[in-house]
Amino acid sequence: MKQLSLNLITLVLVTVFNACSKEKIEKPLPQPGQPVNSSFRIVIDNLPAAGQSHEGLYAIATVTNEQEEAVMADRKLPLTLDGKYSSAELKLPAGKYKLTKFVVFGKDNKVMFAAPRLGSDQAAGVQKPLSAAFSLPTTEVLAVKVEVLFVIAGEQPSHYGYPAGTFNEQPGGPAPDNNPNFRIKLKTVISNGNVVYDSIASLLKITTWDERNEWSSRELQLEPGTNDIILPKSALKFKFQVWKWGHTDEMTLLRQDLDSNTVYTIGGRRAAKRLKSELVYTLVSGAYKAESKNEFIYGPNGKLNKIIYRLKRKDGTPYIANTEDFNYSGDRVESTVKSDEFGNFISFTTFQYDAQGKLVDIRQTDNSTGATRAAVSYQALDGSFMIQARYGFSTGMMLNSNMTMTGGNMVKLEAATANGNSETGLYQYDFNINPYANMGWPDLMFSRNSKNNLTGQQKTYHGSFPTADPYSFEYKYDDFGYPLELIKSFKSPTTGQHLFTTKTVYNYY
Repeated sequence: MKQLSLNLITLVLVTVFNACSKEKIEKPLPQPGQPVNSSFRIVIDNLPAAGQSHEGLYAIATVTNEQEEAVMADRKLPLTLDGKYSSAELKLPAGKYKLTKFVVFGKDNKVMFAAPRLGSDQAAGVQKPLSAAFSLPTTEVLAVKVEVLFVIAGEQPSHYGYPAGTFNEQPGGPAPDNNPNFRIKLKTVISNGNVVYDSIASLLKITTWDERNEWSSRELQLEPGTNDIILPKSALKFKFQVWKWGHTDEMTLLRQDLDSNTVYTIGGRRAAKRLKSELVYTLVSGAYKAESKNEFIYGPNGKLNKIIYRLKRKDGTPYIANTEDFNYSGDRVESTVKSDEFGNFISFTTFQYDAQGKLVDIRQTDNSTGATRAAVSYQALDGSFMIQARYGFSTGMMLNSNMTMTGGNMVKLEAATANGNSETGLYQYDFNINPYANMGWPDLMFSRNSKNNLTGQQKTYHGSFPTADPYSFEYKYDDFGYPLELIKSFKSPTTGQHLFTTKTVYNYY
């Protein structure tokens, strides 16, 4: 979880100041091949596969070009299951396209699923309604992902943004609604301390009461995000109970209060656990050897007050390498001071915020690297935002860093210095809790901003390289969603050779 900062610090404080640390490794930029593959397939991203094999499925799909002309109109596409349902490979000339229609039928030619279009009644039921934009060619077969909803009896194409007749419905008006069920949308949202988790799986129990006050119940797994829940029209009252991370929440609603177009949230709020210590071990000859220990001390208000960083001397005896003290203005960290084991000054960092509480200015004075300033701005993106940090160093070197945040996690990094050194990264996360997210522990490189835990990364460098990069992340979690242990393996970014493995153990109050 902390390696994001290590790589950036390596790039900035080692690459930018590489004359102070190690010989610069020059490596020419790779020359990527030109995209030559004009093939794509349409993949249903959210249709459950396990235990629900639907034989004979096919889709009717339409693709348009930049001029909004149909280049693939109402094409019938048989769907096959290979982990997810997808079409066969399709080909189009080079260009920019949009998937504007996608409706799935069964072997009896009855509509089963449909991808809602943006602005339709059912668009809120998916994360990304149509149209889905894509470009060809690419370097490999492109997977155009689409999300669908189950079409229940009585629903019309217009509910999904399509014209009449799209669902093979009978002419002369809508068919009578004889379906005994109706649909609502439900999403698990848990506020864990100050951090909101709204993309998590959970266990849901639904209890219903009919007009005779007889009840029945069932349990099902909710997927991350918005779920379609099918309920019986015969029931008059519904109780929804959700379980996640040792926490439960419930709500009870009457039939007349339920609306098919509303997204209901359930999950509630709970207090965050506080990290007490983290111990790092290195795997040596098949056994883990203790390397460091960080202790976190909190004030009476629950705010982080001090961090004690412990290392081991060559003879194995532990010592306090340095401490970090936190100063506050209201609820926000205003500055931090690092000192060595004798109380001597190491570094001083100040933080300034805008009216919304976002960091806009960070200044650090360090005994070894001099003065650093980060001017920070924010740019809204489609479904995410970008943190743009412009770093200036006492040497005169500049670093521009763009960090794309999606779903509360940094998913992309692009950093470059004026002399041509650069680092790019793509990052993947699980759905569990990052214990640093609630600590209020800002830093110069935004290394603790993600709310979930890092499970994978793809990094590229140009100019200079860190000595090691993590490539494997294995977590053990407690029943509350917090990591107890992380085993992380590192490799050389230049050769790809495995270098070493560490284990981090987390303890909580």
